[in-house]
Order: sequence, then structure tokens, then C-alpha cells
Amino acid sequence: MNKKKVVVIGCGLIGHIYIKILKKLKCKIIAIVDYDKKRIDKVIKICDSKTLTFSTYNDLFKNVPQNNYDTVAIAVPASNQLEIIKKFAMIKKNILCEKPFTLNYQEAKEAIKYCKKYEIKLAIGFKMRYEKIFIKLKKIIEKKIIGNLRAISISYFQKIPNQSWAINNGIHKEMFVHPLDLIMWLIQDNIKLQYVDKKINSKFEQTIYTKLKSKNIDCFIHNGWLSKYANINGKSDFVLNAIGSKGHLVLIRPDFLKVYLSNKEINFNFSKFDYDEPFLNEWKDFIYFTNTNKPGQLVVNKECLNFHQIVNQVAFYE
Repeated sequence: MNKKKVVVIGCGLIGHIYIKILKKLKCKIIAIVDYDKKRIDKVIKICDSKTLTFSTYNDLFKNVPQNNYDTVAIAVPASNQLEIIKKFAMIKKNILCEKPFTLNYQEAKEAIKYCKKYEIKLAIGFKMRYEKIFIKLKKIIEKKIIGNLRAISISYFQKIPNQSWAINNGIHKEMFVHPLDLIMWLIQDNIKLQYVDKKINSKFEQTIYTKLKSKNIDCFIHNGWLSKYANINGKSDFVLNAIGSKGHLVLIRPDFLKVYLSNKEINFNFSKFDYDEPFLNEWKDFIYFTNTNKPGQLVVNKECLNFHQIVNQVAFYE
């Protein structure tokens, strides 16, 4: 695996994980960028002694020659993502951007245009594609263990986030994109929005209920930030039911998956959930993608627009 020279923009939760992963992969972290000195001070402790720190990417441009790095990891709020993508695309740096990939469909189209113009690789981070339980789920569906897929229903609730930028951006861009991307990845076909019931402009609780359709498959997502939701650290907050022509299954993230058929039941066991591991495999795929143009399970290039089209429809649905 070709070792990359990486700049990480944003040193919050995801940026911190990126840096841990890049160290495991023996990539060289050239610089980290964040306006918050406390975050910089925390993250720099796990970096190489030669890693540089900057409060803005403009300071990075002034002090680090462009040929010193080849890859940029973007882990900042959506409101800043387009500007950063454009700046680094223009100097031909491959980009892994944390979801939701810009603020809206129009910004996403502009970002894709820049990446195409300057011939750089772009991928969006959707970590659930790399979680063991969802990988197993995809294999079950592909092997038709429950027969031809007829319906998928996802219930995904969490407490209201602490970050004001996440609340302002809206649940449809920050949380809904995860189950939406999973359904698109599992079905691998065009999906159309049929119905939305939503409350997405609140400064507090936000909810979305949607029905989507792909040929003969009905898809439902019920998603919410709730003030009275128990803080259980992301455990058991994601429940998926899949119904097929031969049976059905129940999945509770991160480690419960059971198939029900007419003549038997099948339980699947998983090793202890490691929050960082999906990011590790995501980065492995990204590095392979930049070397071979084979994306693996990544959301890349024009595919990045597909989920944004539906999110945009949800935002303006009346």
C-alpha cells in the first residue's frame, strides 16, 4: 500500500480518529489545521514530531510547499467544506471529505465540477458501510437468504447534539444521510422519494419520516433528535428490519443480527465493536482508490450527488 503524505483539516472527533488511523497505516501526517488551539494541542500529542500545526489552511499554503503532500482529509462542518475542497482541488490534492459533503446539492455539484476539472480523486466518508454488521447485512441480501427483498425499515434516534453547527445544519444533513446512504448502498439502484413528514428547522427536537421507493422495494426511514432520549453512547440506537420473499431479519447496531425463515432462525455473532475500525477500512479503500481508481465501498466522484438529491428534496418537500 502506497504511504500517503496527508494534511488533516479539522481536529475534532473525526479528525482525531483520522489521525490515529493514518498513524496505523504509517502515512506521514504533514500538517494539521484547526482554529481551536485546545484541539490542536490534544491531537498533536499523537502526531510525529515533524507534524506542523496551523490555525487556518491559508497559513498552511504560506508555509508548506504544495509538493510536500498529496492527500487532504476534511473533517469540518458542512458550511466550510466547499471552499476547502475547491482550494485543494485547484492544487491537485486527492480529498477524503467527511459527510455530509457540503451544505446542499448545488454546492455538491460545484465541488464535483472542481474535482473533475483538476482531475483529482474525491471520496465521502460514510463509515457505516464499513461496520461489520452492515457488511454482513449486505451479503445476506445479495445471497437472497431472505429471498427477494421487499422492504427495508430503519429507525434511528439519538439525543439532541451538543454542537450548534449540527443543529443549524439540520438532521436531514447530519443524521438522516447515514440511513439514506445505507439503503442506497444496499439496494444499488435508483431510489425515489415518495413521502416526507418532517420537523427539521427546530433549534431543539428534529424528526424525519420518509418513504422511498426502488422498483419493487419499499424503504422507510424514521429519524430523530429527541430531548428525552436516553444517552446510551450510540448503542442500540439504530434498528433495521428487512423483509424478503422467504423471510425477514432484524438488525440492531452494533452487534445484533437475526434472520427469521419459515423453517429456522439464524443468529450472527460479532466481535466487540471498535468505533475506529470502520474508519481504518475506509482509509484503506481510499488509499487503494487513489492508487488504482477502484473505489471499493467508497462514495466517490459523481456518486456523491445521488444522496444530496434526495436530501435536497427532503428539505423542500411540502
